[in-house]
Amino acid sequence: MLIYQDPDFKLQPIYLNDAEYEQAMRAFIILCSDVVFINHAQRIVYLAERIVEPVKGLWWIGGRVLRGETFETAAVRKIHEECGIKVAEDRLKFVEIIRHMSAMRKQHPQNVGADTMTFTYFVEIQPEEVVEANLALSPTEYAPASLLPYDVSRLKEIGVHQQVLDICSLIFSQ
Repeated sequence: MLIYQDPDFKLQPIYLNDAEYEQAMRAFIILCSDVVFINHAQRIVYLAERIVEPVKGLWWIGGRVLRGETFETAAVRKIHEECGIKVAEDRLKFVEIIRHMSAMRKQHPQNVGADTMTFTYFVEIQPEEVVEANLALSPTEYAPASLLPYDVSRLKEIGVHQQVLDICSLIFSQ
């Protein structure tokens, strides 16, 4: 990806209240960065039980890209915020861009929906990082200690979101 930044570009963070954020969600596609933890040798993905919309159920780590961030920087930030581990950007491997259009969202009113364009990466995770991540999973996003290993056949059995199966297919075909 090519990124061009004017030398005079300065970040001026702005925080929107819920009503303003609702209007932004109605008007714009939100950019996100997500990360799938994997053990490539064992063909396993580590997914956590997400407890909030727009995607409940087994899911990976990630979220919104902030103004001025690269997708990689956002991915690393989200890993740290949501599961307490620090991952270097060079460990991220790009998989795919996913467009998610969901009828529900986390904030009230929940039925506003969400339209996101998500840059999806994978990271080869170490066993000690899985332990650390499970201890620090964000309680506002995930069920406690729910980052667990799954192979594709198990994911099919339990009926995960199609996006999870599609990303697994892309990751393990590399």
